[in-house]
Amino acid sequence: MKIMFKKIELWVVALLFVIFLIVLIGYGAVLREELKQNKTRYWFLQKIALHIAEIPINIRNIIFSKPELPDIHAHKPRFKRFIQTEREELFLLARYDGDLKRGVVEIVDLNDFSVLHTFKPDVDEINNQTDTSRIVFKKLKTNNRPDRYLIIHPILLNNGDLVFHSDSPLVKIDYCSKLLWVNDNNIFHHSNNIDHEGNYWVPTKMYPFAVDKEIVSEQYDRYADDAIIKISPNGKILYQKSVSQILIEHGYKSLIFGINSYYKDPIHLNDIEPALNDGPFWNRGDVFLSLRDRSLILHYRPQSNQLINLISGPFLKQHDVDIISDKEISIFNNNNSILENSK
Repeated sequence: MKIMFKKIELWVVALLFVIFLIVLIGYGAVLREELKQNKTRYWFLQKIALHIAEIPINIRNIIFSKPELPDIHAHKPRFKRFIQTEREELFLLARYDGDLKRGVVEIVDLNDFSVLHTFKPDVDEINNQTDTSRIVFKKLKTNNRPDRYLIIHPILLNNGDLVFHSDSPLVKIDYCSKLLWVNDNNIFHHSNNIDHEGNYWVPTKMYPFAVDKEIVSEQYDRYADDAIIKISPNGKILYQKSVSQILIEHGYKSLIFGINSYYKDPIHLNDIEPALNDGPFWNRGDVFLSLRDRSLILHYRPQSNQLINLISGPFLKQHDVDIISDKEISIFNNNNSILENSK
């Protein structure tokens, strides 16, 4: 009987070793895909594998890391070594305040980094003035509740008013954070810019889609129909045009749908830069559009629906196109070739 038990124990040990080896190999394969940033259909396992692999280093950091001693530099003005001379400049800082558990916007004096004013919009009031019966805002009061609302790309106007969004309706408040208007035409996202007439150009997602339903269907989450939109200082829509439609109308349908597999966000508009003055290569009122997922800049003339130029080059998944002189533009190159739908 003792010999039989020994054989059984050896068999169990061997089986457990084989199972452990299989699990170890599988874990290594999943971790390898995560480190290579390959998003497979088992991506949730990749994240778990990475967290497990980070346990030893996190334990080491908890045990051996030295506590920070902020008082050592308490007497020094922040970033003082970067300031050469006194200057009359302010910095508009949109951030999440962990103590208040909400998003705020601060006006900061760049001479001593003191906060001169703080905007705290009434998020509940903003949400209450939004038509949440529409499918585009179905999850608004959950995703954009006060403790989750992030104030994105605020514009500070000369009279102290503030224009912003949170991947949400576009909002304008006054200097005292009083709500002036909400435009809930659709979801606004990314950058906000002002043109020569004081209107706001903001990317939006159109729904219902402007693109033919035979191509993209009518299902809300089936396609991201990015559009350019011009809003008046009073919050009224002055102009709206689907970027997909611009490309289709000018013979560039292949830039949207000529990819190997169907992708619901082929444009990913992240900036609209209006031309404030005439130049040798553009007219006042023209706009430059940054199409991140096409690695492309469009020079477009809304007044006549003309696609003046398509600009591509040694940049990948760029953000932010700016006009820096009467004949030059700058492009912020993300240099990101990873096929991951990140912001």
